[in-house]
Amino acid sequence: MRITVICLLAGLFVMSIVPDALRGGHLVMASGGAKAQIYSHDAKGLQKQYEPFLRAVEKNDETKMKDSFAVFAFPNPQIWFAQYFAKDQVQQLVWDEESEVDGDRTSTAMLLRRFLKGPHYTVHCEPSRDATTTVKPRADAVSPLTEVPIEKYTVKFSGDNGHSMEHLANLVYVDGAFRYVGKGSYPFWAMPDATRKPAQ
Repeated sequence: MRITVICLLAGLFVMSIVPDALRGGHLVMASGGAKAQIYSHDAKGLQKQYEPFLRAVEKNDETKMKDSFAVFAFPNPQIWFAQYFAKDQVQQLVWDEESEVDGDRTSTAMLLRRFLKGPHYTVHCEPSRDATTTVKPRADAVSPLTEVPIEKYTVKFSGDNGHSMEHLANLVYVDGAFRYVGKGSYPFWAMPDATRKPAQ
């Protein structure tokens, strides 16, 4: 009985200190490894998530750009996609997601430099309230087995020259950060290919 009470008290103590650790914005890995940043599940959190990437673009540091944007990729894509899609579709989705994240990083950096002309950039994010679209998903779109909890945010970048640009991002909040799954009306597995002519 005494041992049970001691174990119970120890458990309550551990539970009481966990929220304090999370409030600090970092999660200590059980293995004792590096700390992983946790971003709040809201527009402010998404803005914070973009900021290290913007600082890297300002410094024209390609390595830091890649490293800072990696947070938008799923930490375990194989496991995540397997929750929502058929087994035979998972590997291709993992490859496509990697390509999408790389493509968004590259195009965003290029557009920032070309049109907003720094040296400083800011970002403002808002949940998108308007889900209506006249665009139809592509005919060969991959269909999830269960609904994917996608959140749409309008992401607006601004530069020192007063110019700005914005896009609609499809995101999923997983393990303390927003993960990128495409730009526009649909996630990448359903978005029409702009380079493809519509069937006559």
